[in-house]
Amino acid sequence: MTEQTPPRRKIAVLYTGGTIGMQAGDNGLKPSSDTVLEALARYQNDIDWHVQVCEPLIDSSQVKPEHWQTWQQWVWAQACDGMLILHGTDTMAYSAQVLAFALGELDTPVVITGAQHPLGTPAGDAEFNLDTAVQALLQHAAPKAVSMVFAGEIIAAVGSRKISTRSAHGFANKNHAPLALWQQGKWCVQAAAATLASATPSTRVPLQTDARIASHYCVPVSEQWALRLLLQSGLADVVIVQSFGHGNGLFSAADIAAMQAFQATGGVIINVSQVADGHVAAAYEASKALRDAGVLMAGSWTVETAYAKALVGLSAGLRGADLSTYLQQNVLGEWE
Repeated sequence: MTEQTPPRRKIAVLYTGGTIGMQAGDNGLKPSSDTVLEALARYQNDIDWHVQVCEPLIDSSQVKPEHWQTWQQWVWAQACDGMLILHGTDTMAYSAQVLAFALGELDTPVVITGAQHPLGTPAGDAEFNLDTAVQALLQHAAPKAVSMVFAGEIIAAVGSRKISTRSAHGFANKNHAPLALWQQGKWCVQAAAATLASATPSTRVPLQTDARIASHYCVPVSEQWALRLLLQSGLADVVIVQSFGHGNGLFSAADIAAMQAFQATGGVIINVSQVADGHVAAAYEASKALRDAGVLMAGSWTVETAYAKALVGLSAGLRGADLSTYLQQNVLGEWE
């Protein structure tokens, strides 16, 4: 009996830029498409590639909502067995979470990867991350949702963040264990992957580019005057406050008055912790002022999660109390 050749998989690739495909230029590393296209060619016997190279390629530190809007439309337009997005590491966690909240229910996996070093770097991580990302699609290890592949782990998008610029383990998710681990040349899927896939929302939200979201990082001062100026500027619809520890800080009466006035006109304030493994629990007297002011105490959210969900809510046309209600809904396990 003749053994049948397995069917070729159709995988769509969106190359946005980032370190993984960079080459040396006169002013430092800059995005290039040559090495990425060469690296993908080694899989051509098994995969029918459909590659979209963004023009222009960008360093991910320069990503804007306009890029996410374009990439979202690209994902929706694909008819394939899986999608691979090659992305820079600086804002990968932002992009992954924005797309996770905005894309709606997916019937194919969307895997995002990148690298700390460019392809071709001796002892670098680019070849390994690219290969394991491709294998996550070929081995059906990636869930039918947005996930990230990095350093031998499939990581849930929501709750992820960049934790290092030097280690190969550049990303982590403090709220969710890895969905799969790379062991002895194959992906070992964990139980959490099925939960992630079933939690994907069914509603698509076309991203808008005019959402006004700002962030204030608290430092030890007698009053958060910079936050007050931001709230009073009229330039933001949502302000993320990165406070200390469990959501604590020193806020003057003038600060609290500014928060209340901002929210009275439809603004929303989200309180997240600066701590890498922080949780805003509002358990201390030092957080009472924020609770009394009606600030949303966002539990274990990262600033990336707060930004992404706020952007999607604003893109859906939500403001004020409606936006606050949406933010408090558990859409993708962000409140677990």
